[in-house]
Amino acid sequence: MQIHAHSQGQSSSQNRFTTALKGGALRLDLVAPELAASINAGIQPVTPSTAAEVYALAGTLWTCITGRWPLDYAAAGIDPHRLAPAELRAHLATGRIPLDTAAPWPKSHP
Repeated sequence: MQIHAHSQGQSSSQNRFTTALKGGALRLDLVAPELAASINAGIQPVTPSTAAEVYALAGTLWTCITGRWPLDYAAAGIDPHRLAPAELRAHLATGRIPLDTAAPWPKSHP
């Protein structure tokens, strides 16, 4: 699989959160930090490593289980809706956006 970053033909909201994949699109929330850094450095196409694939799978499973995206932008002081894709990828590339810790279900009682 190869990842290409481009914005032609995408709406503004799609463009902010997606990166083109051969055969589909991937939300930027699910792009591993090393891939975001490579894309912003102009390396195209980017071929994900096994670790990057596992990162995306874990983020997808997190979203399916919790109903929330895995990264806590508010805790990092970032409003992803106001950033261009390259700016958001730059933040993702740092690996400093913490995981969302909110649990959508109540704590169990013994």
